[in-house]
Amino acid sequence: VERRVSATYKDLPGGQLLGPTFDYTHRLLDPELATGADVAEPLQRAREAEPMPRVSAILAREGLIEPDGKMPQDHIPGDITREPLEFPMARDIRLQALSRGDEGFLLALGYSTQRGYARNHPFVG
Repeated sequence: VERRVSATYKDLPGGQLLGPTFDYTHRLLDPELATGADVAEPLQRAREAEPMPRVSAILAREGLIEPDGKMPQDHIPGDITREPLEFPMARDIRLQALSRGDEGFLLALGYSTQRGYARNHPFVG
């Protein structure tokens, strides 16, 4: 593994490997080095290859992700526009709610861009 970064865990089991990139090196510079202070010997990672499970596998083992294929083939997806929400929601209902939230945000973003600011009319034409 050359690069392994996760936003899910602060201390990812197996460790994070930043790998060769230039977007973080400016944060690694230590101003203490410029003053001529004694520098501690850097820690060395063990050479043996440790297993690096996928983050999704770790979350599934902790019961935080539903396994794929849990819905039966004859399952009829719910419709949040026709039925009130009942908790806990099924996966299809949650995905509909997420996509509607995304759609609402994009619609508001489009309207604000189209409308502009000050005395512009809010409609095309």
